[in-house]
Amino acid sequence: MARPFIDPLLNRLEIFNELCILVESYHLIAFTPFVDDPAVQYNVGWSMIAVTIFNIVINMSVIAWASFKNLKL
Repeated sequence: MARPFIDPLLNRLEIFNELCILVESYHLIAFTPFVDDPAVQYNVGWSMIAVTIFNIVINMSVIAWASFKNLKL
C-alpha cells in the first residue's frame, strides 16, 4: 500500500477523500439516461450535496485541529 504522507492522519484523510470521490462518481450514474425518474435524480442530487458537505466538514475539522495543535505548541 502506498503511503504518500508521513503523518498517518493525513494518509487516512487521503483515503477518506478518495472514498468520497468514489461515492460521488457512483452518484453520477443517476444523471444519465439510464434513470428516467426525475424524483430519483432530485434525491440523488441532494445526496451528492450531503456527501460533499460531509467531506468539506471533515477536511475543515482536520485543518482546524492541526492548526490548534500547532498553535498550542
